[in-house]
This record gives sequence, structure tokens and C-alpha cells, in this order.
Amino acid sequence: MAETSFLIGNSSIVPPDGWRFVSQEDDRLVFRTDKQQATIGLVRFDKEVTSEEFKILCDIRVKGEKKFLKDGYVELEPQFRDRDILGSFFYGADKSSGRVFFGYLCSASKEVVTIYVEGIGVDPVVHGADFRAFVKALRT
Repeated sequence: MAETSFLIGNSSIVPPDGWRFVSQEDDRLVFRTDKQQATIGLVRFDKEVTSEEFKILCDIRVKGEKKFLKDGYVELEPQFRDRDILGSFFYGADKSSGRVFFGYLCSASKEVVTIYVEGIGVDPVVHGADFRAFVKALRT
């Protein structure tokens, strides 16, 4: 079976095996399994995002995530540069709901793409493997 590639802005992504396509808008793709959801988001800019601006965007994302936690945490990893791409990872969990999540923000070609994978009642090893598969499948 041929893999289906989905376009979002200047990027493309092939979802991992077992994930089904749910919806697509200009700035968002959504995929699901029985216990997880992945959202690929896009924000466009008029110019390249600087390292300082990217850090602010990452901080805003983490602050927003914290607003929805009842009994949990969010951790933001330091940003990095890989060729022309700025990137940063974040992760967390909410004990009250059993929700776990991983996120990846990357900036390239005047766009910031976010991969966000969350699940409830999912095996943490499976959850981490699925998240890594989405990140590896992103082509910017």
C-alpha cells in the first residue's frame, strides 16, 4: 500500500502506520488512533523567525499548555538549530486525566510547524514511538 503524504504549508508529513486521517484545514492536520490524537499546526510569517522570536513562541505554547493542566507538568527543552531549522521539544502529563503529550515546534521558510501528539490511557512507550515517527516523517 502506498503511503499518503499530506501537505501543510511548505512541509509534508506521512502519518505512522495505524493512524487514520481525520481532517485538514489550511493551517492544521489531524490524525487519530483509538487512544491518541496528533495535530500538525502551521503559522506563517512575513519574514524568517529569529531565534529570540522562536523562543518567545515556544514559551507562549508552553504557557498555554499549562492553563489546561489540573495536576500535571509541562517541560520545554532548549531550542536547537539543525541546518536552517530552529526546533524545540516539549512534553508533559496531567495526572488528573491520565493525559500525556509530546510536542515539537520547528521554524523554517517563514513558517512554524507544530507536531502535537496527546493520548489518554496509552502505553508511554507506544506514545513516545508514535511521536518520534511523526517528527521523523516531517519534511520541511
